[in-house]
Amino acid sequence: MPRTEAPAEVRLATVSDLASIAELEQRTFGAETYPAFFFRQAIDLWGPHFLVVCLAGSVVGYALGSPSARQGSGWILSAAVESGHRGLGLGRKLVGRLIDSFGRRGCETVWLTVSPDNSQALSLYQRLGFKVVDRDANYFGPDQPRLKLRRVFGAP
Repeated sequence: MPRTEAPAEVRLATVSDLASIAELEQRTFGAETYPAFFFRQAIDLWGPHFLVVCLAGSVVGYALGSPSARQGSGWILSAAVESGHRGLGLGRKLVGRLIDSFGRRGCETVWLTVSPDNSQALSLYQRLGFKVVDRDANYFGPDQPRLKLRRVFGAP
């Protein structure tokens, strides 16, 4: 039987969510995590672009974005869903809502990077309208490749 989308609440992240977000970040990304204090600052800096998804009141995912220095452009900096809750449509809800947030604020383009080895995330982003536009073999440093993706509002 196919898995169906879970009933979930997507809302803005709050300070009380920070411990859950930091723990999820660590479990998901291991050594390549943002430090916990970064998430605290992200609420102040980019609050409208920092979302969590909750099931039964517990944070099971987050998505964080930032306006770009380039006018009309934004970046998705990170997104994660607890491994036991993947495949339920939660990542699509989170990233979709983040894209909508950028669009409501006048962005014409949204960017992100993803590991070329993360086929599940890449597939999600492509279903949401992102296209691979570049590959950088050393994006975060030596031998840390990333695909650079772009989504243009109004593009087919």
